[in-house]
Amino acid sequence: MGPIYAATSLGPFMVDLLILENRIRTAKRFVLKL
Repeated sequence: MGPIYAATSLGPFMVDLLILENRIRTAKRFVLKL
């Protein structure tokens, strides 16, 4: 299990985390506007 294999298997997970973080930030901004 090399670093490249680990990176490809973790890739989608990291993308999900980034999307989730962006959603949370957007939600916070939306709540602050209210």
